[in-house]
Amino acid sequence: MSSSTTHPRKKSAMKVYMDINKAQLNQKFNKRWEIIKDTMQSQDRISLWMEFTKDRWEKELPAVRDEIIRQADEENVTLFKAFSGHGGCQKMFSQLLLMRWQNG
Repeated sequence: MSSSTTHPRKKSAMKVYMDINKAQLNQKFNKRWEIIKDTMQSQDRISLWMEFTKDRWEKELPAVRDEIIRQADEENVTLFKAFSGHGGCQKMFSQLLLMRWQNG
């Protein structure tokens, strides 16, 4: 982080899910895209990717989703703890953000 006012952004559970399963999701999505790409505009690919990923996330078993949510929470806590290692107001601000995220 280059600026003193820059702080890490909270990663959503779906983003962690995408990171973990990117190769598998990409392979399945690309097969679907090949079928429809001539009927769609190329700029629609990103929004379709997000819809596809969200649909796959929502179809996951609750236990899988719970584990990924737990993992996302751990990653976010780690990021904010590392960020709050800086001094002064920045540290206080980071701790307040961390408490807000931990409390939902």
